[in-house]
Amino acid sequence: MVLLFNSQKGWPPGKSLTCKSYNEALDKKTEAADVRYQVWAVDVCSWSPYILVCPVVDKPDNFAITDTTHGSEPVTIPYRHAVNESLGVVACFSPLFFFERWQIMYLSLEIHRQFGVGRQVYYVQSMRKNIYNLLSAYQRAGVVDVEAWQGMDFSDTYKYSDNPNEELEWRNQAGAHTDCYVKYRESAEFIIISDIDDVLIPRHHKNYLDEFHMLNIQYPDASALRYYRFNTAFQTEKESSGYSVDEAINTARIAMMQREDGKSVIKTKVVETVWIHWPALTKGDYKYYDIDSAFNFMIHFRNWTASSEAKNINKTSRVYKTSLPAHNFFAADKFRLLQLRAQNFVEKHARSEFDALPTDSVYYKLIENCYNDMFYSKGRKVTTCPSPARCNFPGNLQGVKCAVAGGKVKHTFVNDNLIVHSPATTKRMEIHSDGCKYL
Repeated sequence: MVLLFNSQKGWPPGKSLTCKSYNEALDKKTEAADVRYQVWAVDVCSWSPYILVCPVVDKPDNFAITDTTHGSEPVTIPYRHAVNESLGVVACFSPLFFFERWQIMYLSLEIHRQFGVGRQVYYVQSMRKNIYNLLSAYQRAGVVDVEAWQGMDFSDTYKYSDNPNEELEWRNQAGAHTDCYVKYRESAEFIIISDIDDVLIPRHHKNYLDEFHMLNIQYPDASALRYYRFNTAFQTEKESSGYSVDEAINTARIAMMQREDGKSVIKTKVVETVWIHWPALTKGDYKYYDIDSAFNFMIHFRNWTASSEAKNINKTSRVYKTSLPAHNFFAADKFRLLQLRAQNFVEKHARSEFDALPTDSVYYKLIENCYNDMFYSKGRKVTTCPSPARCNFPGNLQGVKCAVAGGKVKHTFVNDNLIVHSPATTKRMEIHSDGCKYL
């Protein structure tokens, strides 16, 4: 049993908790397990994600944890089963909040689907309702899984200390990635860890699995294959009625002078936990390898412009002049059928949802400004924990329908020093008619 949880930094090295389990056959097991960081702690954040790997009985019916100190009470922990489908390649994406840029999401959805990702996993804190409806249509078709990734309501527990929602890096991104990884690693040979706008297109093979198999032969001791990313600008119509995957690809210009840190394709048999840029806890002597960008790289679809606003693009800038069309790197046959296959899929599975996608923007500029203030304007060095819970968004926007991750939380004392906050109800997406919210 793998328990992932968040807590204040600074658990003593070697600290353990006691795991208890039993089943219908009345088998019981009580064993201590060490508490470890999922990933390295972030200096400016007072909370961090942890992992506890517990030995349990076969087919447990109940699982609980308690502290090793005298007088501690066991607390039952809800659990789920790992996915055991045969998916080949899975993509685990960073959590989305106040999300509305469907023009990027749809392009990512279709490229990943058509080149062989067996399941794309979206962690959603909040997004515009009609975009959520499109994701739900892809989920019904077996392409996507949606995880409700809620901010936690801690009541008054931490009113005299740091707010945990503000003290987990980038909307608890590391926790989401490892949660996804642990849930799907038994069903996949490889798991892509990235943001939705980081898109890999296999250059030398027909699909992802063939490319990863070839690289795995070349790097047999790899824990992960890390692809560099290059910032890319592209244009499409902002209305779904005129949107074209072809236009997105044909207008895409890759800024070769703007290479970004890589994102990883994880080899599931040898990695225990993951981070956004590379594996965290790894078995044995395995290590990650940076893939030469002459072989392949990820397109970072960072800069989207509506076709009607293309006149505002500064074509005299050094970045634009040194950028290159996507077609310079990928054979034409990679793109020839993308739009046709995307249209056919939408027609069969998501026609009404696609037609209803929004054309306006409510939150994007606010998110951009908030992230610039927290991160980009400081030379990508943070002085406070970077969290969207610190962003100021307008409330009570009547008529702006939004899907928000929700569910009640219960607070149970193990002892005076340890409280477990866990779901009291199943996490779900709730529809609000007055805009997106963080809690």
